[in-house]
Amino acid sequence: MKKKEPNEFIKNEYAIVVIVVILLFSGCASFKDMEAGLNEMNGKDKQVAFEVLGYPDYQQHIDDKNIYVWKRQNSGTIMVPQQATTTGNVGTAYYQQTTNYSQPVSYSNNCVLKIVTDSMGTIIDYEYKGNSGGCYYYMEKLKKYNESNWCCIDMKVKWLLVFLLWIS
Repeated sequence: MKKKEPNEFIKNEYAIVVIVVILLFSGCASFKDMEAGLNEMNGKDKQVAFEVLGYPDYQQHIDDKNIYVWKRQNSGTIMVPQQATTTGNVGTAYYQQTTNYSQPVSYSNNCVLKIVTDSMGTIIDYEYKGNSGGCYYYMEKLKKYNESNWCCIDMKVKWLLVFLLWIS
């Protein structure tokens, strides 16, 4: 059996580190994933959108176009732990006191996603409005759709990089 050279071992270790980093950073969904998935749906039947996103919350009909609308919204208040330090003098004695408390912080997440189809049910356009907290559900669904269809160039590049590192 051939003994590995030290440089070959370091090279393999480097490849493993790069692969782990790529896999770690590929887990988060973003608006970029949402855009890529929606772009990929253009020209496909509305049923594809229903399979990926679920059935819409409602539908509008304008001229010869159908607009399918998905909405998500939630809001609330979370308690965020805080810490305050008080210092001072009592007479000639110095003191320091740390106090722990919770501060209420309000949040509001929302997203409205619209997919437009022609009279035959073919997807021709889309738009969305909202923040990442509200749209995250759709981002995740569309990211999975991208990865399953290999339409997402980032995934292709990542897998190509992994393959090239593996064979080197």
